[in-house]
Amino acid sequence: MNSLRVLIFGLLVSLATACGDGLGAVDVDGGETGGGSGGMTGGGGGSVPSNVTWCDVKPMLDAQCGSCHGANVMTPQPGAPTLATRAQLRAPSPAGGTMLDRSIIRMAQLPVSSAMPPGVGGAGADVALLEGWRSNAGADCAPDAGMTPFDAGVVTPICTSNLTWSLGNNGGLAMNPGEACISCHTSRNRGPRDGFMGTVYPTLHETPLCVVTNIPSGLAVQILDMSGAVRQTFSIGTFSNGNFRGGVPGMPSPYRARVVLNGVVKSEMLTAQTNGDCNSCHGTFGLNGAPGRLHW
Repeated sequence: MNSLRVLIFGLLVSLATACGDGLGAVDVDGGETGGGSGGMTGGGGGSVPSNVTWCDVKPMLDAQCGSCHGANVMTPQPGAPTLATRAQLRAPSPAGGTMLDRSIIRMAQLPVSSAMPPGVGGAGADVALLEGWRSNAGADCAPDAGMTPFDAGVVTPICTSNLTWSLGNNGGLAMNPGEACISCHTSRNRGPRDGFMGTVYPTLHETPLCVVTNIPSGLAVQILDMSGAVRQTFSIGTFSNGNFRGGVPGMPSPYRARVVLNGVVKSEMLTAQTNGDCNSCHGTFGLNGAPGRLHW
């Protein structure tokens, strides 16, 4: 009988290392209702950084938590919620507080056999990073600091081609140049919603619906991850009105972007971003720190 008890206990300890499982019952946010030690600090000792934003947190979450809690998990783990966006981390947890609060508790939990990541627990620096983000009110990425080159002085909107799109929502790739494509398609529940959609213009302050003509050969938009590696390239076609689309939402995220002409960088985003609806910020005058249009 004693041997049987030892065997059963060993099996329970082994199960405790599965995603979402501890020695207690799994609740719907991937935590437990018993068997853990609440908010005891594990993983130890990282100092809490300041001014942490989502762009600081996202790469760590993808690396440490994405295999179970990512947006594109092929085999979801029972009890493991998706925690791939800022909104998902800021959402209420059934266990109380937010999912961010709950994540910090689970990563810092002792014993590590019931912590997250399973059987390891969160590294002190990773826990401190999340605590710093929480202290910074779950701040979004810093606004785009601008494109280069950046013009100064009086802004005078123009339409270089002197032609304005007049065919409405005809469904073609060239439709509605300069408009926020993903937002429009989402509100109408029609049309593609790729990871990245936007328009490239010859100058910085082109007017809404201005038709883009004389697109040079070799014009493209490149999407870079935060290490600077090119992850996706979108060529701008001759008959596209400067529009481009493609990619999977959130891949990569955060990201930077640049406009290239035959391999030469013409303008480049300076700070990390997560929203692929490019024209929502890169309008005639620019929003959220963007100086104006994507341009070559």
